Amino acid sequence: LFSDIVCIQEHFKLQKSKGHIASSFNESYEVYFKPAVKSNDRLSRGRPKAGLCTAWNKNMVNKVSRILVKNFRMQSVIIEFNKNTRLLICNTYFPVDNQTQHLNETELKIIRTNMITI
Repeated sequence: LFSDIVCIQEHFKLQKSKGHIASSFNESYEVYFKPAVKSNDRLSRGRPKAGLCTAWNKNMVNKVSRILVKNFRMQSVIIEFNKNTRLLICNTYFPVDNQTQHLNETELKIIRTNMITI
């Protein structure tokens, strides 16, 4: 990889596939995985939706704090590089309506709620 921090959206992998995502990175990376979701009425058919992954080079950071975000479309971490330098990363997935290419009201509410929570 050529990046020290990688954010992936919509990987479609359920919790049982976490190892598949982690094995895509070499041993110098740590992976924070948020699985895709699948509605109960479609458990036996169709693919899951969403799924997020944030990975970082362990050799470049002193500490990483994972922030609990309940929404399946958002994942956040604070990466501390040294005593004076910290970075908040919000890895988000918000699909848009193909007809309008705009976020709908529900997605805008999710953004507002999660940003206030963090």
